[in-house]
Amino acid sequence: MKTLYDVLGIRADADPEAIKQAFRRAVKAHHPDISGGDAAADQRIRRIIAANEILRDPEQRAVYDRQLALECEQARSEWRDAILRSALAIVALSLVLIGAGEIWIALTAAPADRGRWTTREAAEVATIASPQPGPALDRSSDVSVATGPSREAGPEAPIDASIGDAFAALSPPISDQTFRDRVIDWAGKVDLDRDIADLDEAIRLAPNDGEAHRRRGNLWGRKGDTDRALADYAEAIRIDPNDIAIFHDRGVMWQRNGELDKALADLDRAVRMSFADPAVYSDRGAVWLEKGRYDRALADFNQALKIDPGLATASARRATALDRKGDQERARADLEQAPHLDHPPLVDRTDGAPPSVEGR
Repeated sequence: MKTLYDVLGIRADADPEAIKQAFRRAVKAHHPDISGGDAAADQRIRRIIAANEILRDPEQRAVYDRQLALECEQARSEWRDAILRSALAIVALSLVLIGAGEIWIALTAAPADRGRWTTREAAEVATIASPQPGPALDRSSDVSVATGPSREAGPEAPIDASIGDAFAALSPPISDQTFRDRVIDWAGKVDLDRDIADLDEAIRLAPNDGEAHRRRGNLWGRKGDTDRALADYAEAIRIDPNDIAIFHDRGVMWQRNGELDKALADLDRAVRMSFADPAVYSDRGAVWLEKGRYDRALADFNQALKIDPGLATASARRATALDRKGDQERARADLEQAPHLDHPPLVDRTDGAPPSVEGR
C-alpha cells in the first residue's frame, strides 16, 4: 500500500523541514513542463501537492497517521488469518491425499498376472476393498498388501471437493480495496487501461464503492470518454451525494473539455459544500481565468491562499491573472513567493504560452 510518505519519498518520522525539502524536489522532478509531455504529470503533481498539504499540517498528519496505523494493523491481521487458514488447508489436503494414496495402493497392489489368482487371493483383495474391517492378512499369501484393518474407499467426488476447498483456502483474501490501492501504487506508470481494469474489478467486488466509481470516472475523462466518465460520476453521486471530491473532479473534467459553465456549476457546488478547501477555490479561479473574468479569478485565488498561504498552484495562477491585467510587478512578487518554483505556473495561457512576466 503506497502512503503519502511514499509519494514524497520520505520516512514516516520525517520532520517538517524534511517534508518541505522533499516536496520541492518532487515538484521540480515531476512538473509537466519538465516531464516532456508526460500525460500523467499533472496527476502526479496533484498527488504530490495533496500529500504535502496533509503532512505539513500537524493536525491533519496526526489524523492520517492514526488512520494509516489502523489500516496497517488490519492488513497484518488479515494476513495472519490467511497464513493460519493456509496452514490448516495444507494439513487437510495432506490427510486427504494420504487417505487417497492408501486406497489406491490397496486397490492396485495385486499381482500383474491377474489370470493366475486363486479363489483365496481374490477373497483377500475383496476384503481390503470392503467397507467392513477384517482380520490381518496372512503374510505368507502371494498378495503383497499391508496388514491391519482396511479403509473405506468412499466415493471420489468428496475427495475432489476437499482438494478444491483446500487449494481455495490457500489464496489470500482479495477485496475492492486491494484493487483501489494497486491503482495508487502504480502512480507515475501511465497505463490508463490497466488502472481502469483494476477499478472494474474493485467495483465488481463492491458495486457501492463510490470512491472507485469516482476514480474510474477520472480515468475515463483522461481517456476522452466523457460519457463513461459522466456515468461513473453520476453513480458516485448516487452512492454519496455529499462527497465534495466528485463535484470537484467532474468540474475539472468539464474545464478540460472546454465546458466552462458546467465546470463552474460543479465547482460552485463543491465550494458551498466546503468553504475550507483551498484546491476547490483555486480550480474555480482557473475557470474564471480561462473565461477572462480576472477579478473573480483573483478573488478565488486570494481565498485559496488565505486558507493555505503555501498553495503553490494558487500563487502561480494568481500571477497569471495579475499579468493578464497588466500588473507585472505584483505578478512577479507572486512568483517569487511561490515555494521555489523555477518553472511556469501549472495553468498558463489558453494558447499554451507562459505569462509574460519580465525576468523569468
